[in-house]
Amino acid sequence: MPEPLAIALAIAGIAAVGGLIAVLMRRGEADTDLVGSQLAQRSATPTGLDAGSLEERVLDALRRGRKIEAVKVYREATGATLADAKRAVERYEVGQPLDHAPLSTPAPTQLDDAAWRQLRALVARGQKIHAIKLYRELTGVGLREAKDAIDAL
Repeated sequence: MPEPLAIALAIAGIAAVGGLIAVLMRRGEADTDLVGSQLAQRSATPTGLDAGSLEERVLDALRRGRKIEAVKVYREATGATLADAKRAVERYEVGQPLDHAPLSTPAPTQLDDAAWRQLRALVARGQKIHAIKLYRELTGVGLREAKDAIDAL
């Protein structure tokens, strides 16, 4: 017959596992709710905000301690890169004016045959990362677009 201590430990272990499962299930529901609310918020987010509205939304997010949200609002309104949006929000945090002008993304530069040959040679030598970096330098596109272009070679 098992000892009372062993039985008590077994019961405590089962209760702990049950509690852990309940916590994980609640966390999963919270994650689902968060994703749903973010999607709803994204679909309701206006684009092309006027300068005052942009500043108000960035300031509101910062006051609530949500710097990432402030950066996201700025990016969506201006078309800035992540790094540029982060710098703009950080400058705004220290009292500098928020740049409201949408950033224009330059059209990617077209590559000539020699550049394509060089990129293909880098990929053939197993230097894919170097090829992606070179593609970005030559065209001015972002990382994702450069990676996709090199993957398509």
